[in-house]
Amino acid sequence: MKMRATFFVILILMLAAGSIAQTGQPLQTFNKDSLAIPPGNFRLKYAGLENININKSLSLPILTVYIQTDENISRDDFYTPPESQSILSFIPDEYIAFEDIPTGTFNRPIDTPRHNRSILSAPVHDIQYMIIDGIRYAAVSLLPVTLSDNNTLVFNSAVYLRDNINVGPAKRREDIIEVYAQSIVSPLTNNAAKSNSDFGVPLGYEYIIITSPALKPSFAKLAEYKNSCGITTAIAVIDSIFLHYSGIDDAEKVREYLKDFYSAGGQYALLGGDDAVLPIRYLFYYNTDVPPANPYML
Repeated sequence: MKMRATFFVILILMLAAGSIAQTGQPLQTFNKDSLAIPPGNFRLKYAGLENININKSLSLPILTVYIQTDENISRDDFYTPPESQSILSFIPDEYIAFEDIPTGTFNRPIDTPRHNRSILSAPVHDIQYMIIDGIRYAAVSLLPVTLSDNNTLVFNSAVYLRDNINVGPAKRREDIIEVYAQSIVSPLTNNAAKSNSDFGVPLGYEYIIITSPALKPSFAKLAEYKNSCGITTAIAVIDSIFLHYSGIDDAEKVREYLKDFYSAGGQYALLGGDDAVLPIRYLFYYNTDVPPANPYML
């Protein structure tokens, strides 16, 4: 009997040791005191974090961390042990439906997007990869608060990565931006000088955002994010383009700038604004059911 009791004690100790070994060191921790749930809705706020909106009454805070790794990791490689979870609140069904705002063509039917509810039940929402100065990073988006299958909000005080995954320490977005800035030791080699002056036009970048001076601050965060992902990005103010390029109208001035942009190694252009901000040309075509084979011949 004594031997049998000793066996069970050893077994319990082994299981406890295994649990501790499996838990290891957390990748990211969260403080419950930094979380706020406003009255009347479930638009949760966590100090210093942004949110993903599910509908008008429900949004969850999200944090993206960057870890150096050469491995392909998945959402299943992350976990939150039960002792790091606590129940916050139950949500009625009417608060958890996904809401989509249609932005398609007027009077055109729009397909209803299919959402995966289970993506909100795990502490990892998304994983993307980037390479900066030859170093590969995984951008892991974490949810401090998850939504369980039974409509319960669960707070995750810590998110762990399995011990068999070889990664570097987690970095924040500001750290990655600093790493990227240090990796750019000289302007890119191309046919034009690199410029990012408010009074000039940006050349030598991979990604350009063309917009008005009033909208420039609104696109600054997007430019910052693109640069943090390793895509050299700048904002071209439309007034500067008009000043530096000639054409029969403003639309042709933008086109001439885009020619130089692509000749200088550019790849992507985002036009930030409607026809009140950016110059456009209207093409009139009699047959609206069949697109023209060559629109430049109109």
